[in-house]
Amino acid sequence: MEWSGTIRQEKRNIFFVPYLTRPHCFRHTFATRCFEAGIQPKTVQKYLGHATLQMTMDLYTHVLEHHLSDEMDKLEDRMDTIELLGDNIAEERYKKEFLLSTKSINIG
Repeated sequence: MEWSGTIRQEKRNIFFVPYLTRPHCFRHTFATRCFEAGIQPKTVQKYLGHATLQMTMDLYTHVLEHHLSDEMDKLEDRMDTIELLGDNIAEERYKKEFLLSTKSINIG
């Protein structure tokens, strides 16, 4: 019994390696790397020969963990910029209103 179990396990190991390295996997990797490099989705669609962009986007791209954090960093940077702009706008508006109110006090 133990011997037949070993043969089964060996067959699984032999099947497992070629299954992971089949040529079709390279299409998925290629599409993902294209998107990470900033290539436009419609261009990648044409490279892969897909009829629809949805096929390319849904099935052939994979988001990697470091890419997720990079994209979140972009959002954080944008939010920081918006916050600074908002602070500057508020400060300018305050100065303008303050100057107007001081002028009206001096005039009156």
